[in-house]
Amino acid sequence: MDVKVRFPHGMGDCVYFAHALPLYIKRGHRLTVSCAPDKSLLFAACGAEIIHDNPGYPVVSWDESAPIAELSGRNYAVCNKAASNFRRPPMPEIGSPDSLWDEFAGVRLDLRPHIATEHWNEAGGFLKNLPRPVVLLHTVGNAFQDTKSLSPQSTLELYRELLEVMDGTVVLLDWDNRVPRMASYRVRHLLDDWKWITVPSLMALIYESDLVIGIDSGPFHAARFTDTPSIGIFPHPYHYPARVTLPRSRQLCLVPRTQTIKWNQKARIAYNIVHCEGETITARFIAANAAAMLRGPRYLDAAHLAADVQMQQFILDFERGYGNGLSSYVDRHNGYDRLLRILKQRYAAPLIVESGCIRTDEDWRGAGYSTYLFAAYVNRAGGEFISVDNSSDHCRFAREATAEFPAVRIHCGDSVDFLRGFDRPIDVLQLDSMDTEIPGHADHAAAELEAALPRLHDRSIVVFDDTVYQARQWRGKGAKAVPLLLDRGWQIIYSGYQTILERAR
Repeated sequence: MDVKVRFPHGMGDCVYFAHALPLYIKRGHRLTVSCAPDKSLLFAACGAEIIHDNPGYPVVSWDESAPIAELSGRNYAVCNKAASNFRRPPMPEIGSPDSLWDEFAGVRLDLRPHIATEHWNEAGGFLKNLPRPVVLLHTVGNAFQDTKSLSPQSTLELYRELLEVMDGTVVLLDWDNRVPRMASYRVRHLLDDWKWITVPSLMALIYESDLVIGIDSGPFHAARFTDTPSIGIFPHPYHYPARVTLPRSRQLCLVPRTQTIKWNQKARIAYNIVHCEGETITARFIAANAAAMLRGPRYLDAAHLAADVQMQQFILDFERGYGNGLSSYVDRHNGYDRLLRILKQRYAAPLIVESGCIRTDEDWRGAGYSTYLFAAYVNRAGGEFISVDNSSDHCRFAREATAEFPAVRIHCGDSVDFLRGFDRPIDVLQLDSMDTEIPGHADHAAAELEAALPRLHDRSIVVFDDTVYQARQWRGKGAKAVPLLLDRGWQIIYSGYQTILERAR
């Protein structure tokens, strides 16, 4: 079927329409798209014929009313603006947005072969002598400025914060003199220091830069054509990431917690969402995440950079616990940070086994929320995670909380019996099943350890939660098991509120 349409919309919408076109072509449709000359590059790699404006072609409408309030579980297509525009006339019927979602989200288009040498040379000449890394910053859009753009005061503060956390250059993407300037060798303005550029030069600039930071507008969305890391700033719920963008492994999305918490648990893994406490996204929060993206991954590989930065929030922020009767200093953030950095070096796809699963929603600072943390980790790093608990209510909650992670199994039953009957080598064993307020908790952890010892190999790691050292003795869940391992030639990797051990080398 020949399909001839006109798409006169903005740069961001052109990005996602271009990503949709391969789905139509794959199903046998021959597409001709009429668009403004400055947008034609965005369609160059999608497989359609591109011509300049033709007023005779029917216009593709682009509905803005995707109902983000209906977000639940994995129904991303229903709530996503681009996906909800599938099948909208004059485009032909190719299936429901929900059935096409995975294919749509997985489209990757490469514009590099379609960018002329002159544009590569122009971008390279501009960047040649700038201190690296180069961060492209876009803070004011054309539409919806009240809800998606940063204020002049916040923008100036962001310049300062970015200069504090890196040695490189901030390039202000501003075509219309809308943003404040700053007198600094490391802050460059598009018009003051280069020129008014078109889309081909912008794409070359994005490809050759180190990070893009932008609001819900064209430059941020165009970064998905590239491998350049990007950070999206979404200060208002109307521009929630699941509504206005597609998942991308090197794309991090920043939201304010107060306004978005009801959606974050459902969408944060797919969209690599991190939240800033309160009702706004602060300049310091943006800069801190920019620094993390520029440093590179801490726990995962480079392909999962944004997910790694999200894991850093889980561990280095959320795992900072409250003091309790066992210790006034609960530093699971240090324990899990050390553990996951070791896993990155030691295992390609670890098998992690835990006794005692999560039981309360988002209980990071209280009990550690370890089941979810490990599930999220193996979902990105590879491997498998198994948790065992004797409470059917706890298991039911844990299954619901980790339902989006395929490599997770929650087993309901006695942990000692389960570990005794386990028949596979365990890479990481976390023992966390009986609360320290319950008499016999240390004996129980020792029995779990004895049951699991035959499955621990030379490179295995054992983690005891709620296990501290004080006055020449161990207290908490590992009070008896830790000395047992030390007597058998194991050594401590880290001990704080958790105690982590491995076999002595």
